Amino acid sequence: MSAIRSLSGAKRTLNQPLPGNSVDAYQVWQEEGIEALRKCAKKYPAKYIIAMAHLIPQHFTFEHEHKLSGLTEAELAARLLEAQEEIRKAGLTIDLS
Repeated sequence: MSAIRSLSGAKRTLNQPLPGNSVDAYQVWQEEGIEALRKCAKKYPAKYIIAMAHLIPQHFTFEHEHKLSGLTEAELAARLLEAQEEIRKAGLTIDLS
């Protein structure tokens, strides 16, 4: 079995041996750092996106609460006015026509 080191420095064991020497991602990160990521993103954008997607935990879930669905018409109108005021304060305009 081969061992690799993640960017955080944690060692992980692989079920299949790697060809040649084991990969030490932590060492590569220490030596090349952010510049290696920038080069990869520029030269191989699709592979860069795939690599970044693999960093997202597979069990990641996103939960959203539908806070507007139970509001009365008056409550919804009040929320819309609040949002419109926040947008105005931010210096933005919205055309709702």
